[in-house]
Amino acid sequence: RLTDGVIKDGDTVNIDYVGSVDGVEFPGGSTNGGGTYVTIGVTNYIDDFLEQLIGHKPGENFDIEVTFPENYGQTNLNGKDAVFNITVNFIQGGIREERLNEIILANYGFANVEELTADIEKWAVNKQKTAFFNELIRKSELKGELPQSVLDYIICADLVFYKSYADKAEMDLELFLLGYENVPSVETLLASKSEYYKESALFCLAIQAIAELEGLSASEEAVLDSDIAPYLESYGMPYLKQYVIQTEVVPDFIINNAVIN
Repeated sequence: RLTDGVIKDGDTVNIDYVGSVDGVEFPGGSTNGGGTYVTIGVTNYIDDFLEQLIGHKPGENFDIEVTFPENYGQTNLNGKDAVFNITVNFIQGGIREERLNEIILANYGFANVEELTADIEKWAVNKQKTAFFNELIRKSELKGELPQSVLDYIICADLVFYKSYADKAEMDLELFLLGYENVPSVETLLASKSEYYKESALFCLAIQAIAELEGLSASEEAVLDSDIAPYLESYGMPYLKQYVIQTEVVPDFIINNAVIN
């Protein structure tokens, strides 16, 4: 409950009111001191009842003037001018803009709501472009046979992945696979993922073709500055360079040059 600040459009506030027509209170025109919640611009009240609260503060008592609609539904009120005596009790909950900006800065590094919103919008657009990129690559067709060297490269990288985690867990690789993938051996793993390996190999070939056609590459600096740098010892620089090309360089190139209608 906020007992300071000024009421703004969109705020939810708790008020009490007493309504009268020609100086006489009418039935149903009062909160009887019980308070009621209204949201400026959302809650439906007669005339510009709620808009007249804007600019006032909690603790204030004031009068507003409104006119009931001709077809309000009560003969004693239809088309009548009325006066409501308003008491603003407090502004409800929500986080005030200044405090919200402080939270955003502390947790997300953006100065205000507008910057955060712009970043989210950018992320959403890039997500669309990334989906386009993935679909484009998946639709690529290979002319000829899939090179065994590329397939071996994909399989080797996958086994290195499993072995690195098995080593961290201080477990034998096959025992780790049994617990992690529910397969009894490396051979069973390779057989179960054969289609995945083929799809991944085609994916890599398509990306590599784009990289060569457009003269795209990844530097050692790009690898060392990325979040995969800690894996250098496990995978080696050539693999990580290729990883950066596949996950950053080529996708960024496609995304930055894609036109979404």
